[in-house]
Amino acid sequence: MDEGPTLHQCVQAIGTTPVRIIRASSSMRRRSSWDVARSAYDRWRTFGNGASLTLSADGTTITLNGTAGQIIELANAANATVTVSATNPSGPITVNLRPDATTAGVTGQIPAGAGLQSVTLAVPATLTGNLFMLLSTAGSVTIDGPAKKGGFQFEFGSFASAFETSLPVDER
Repeated sequence: MDEGPTLHQCVQAIGTTPVRIIRASSSMRRRSSWDVARSAYDRWRTFGNGASLTLSADGTTITLNGTAGQIIELANAANATVTVSATNPSGPITVNLRPDATTAGVTGQIPAGAGLQSVTLAVPATLTGNLFMLLSTAGSVTIDGPAKKGGFQFEFGSFASAFETSLPVDER
């Protein structure tokens, strides 16, 4: 059984082939010491009063209202080109990559629209360890959920590929 690429192989692939690191509807391992009461859908953490990230009961829709963040465990993504995407976002989604929850990073915006929408960002040279990804909206924004083969996706490279779900066996 193919166990997929190792983290080292993923880091070596930067700049050559897009390698998916995180999918918002998977059960991939993410480091988190955050308060469980502030946790949202799929190990995301919300920030601010009223912020939420929820999955509809039928799995067809993910709704983000406010700001949610997640740690992406990487050995080193400095100077890499990465793309963050979502399918059918009902409003714009601001994406911020940073070394932690409070230090400035690089920002871009996934536009509202039909189909796969994305933003491509250059990871600053100063981000040499794990990345902290924040997603923010001005109001309630929906995207396709896993039942529609959708979610938030982070991958290496300058283009967004079709969303792929993963099974719990992928979590190592």
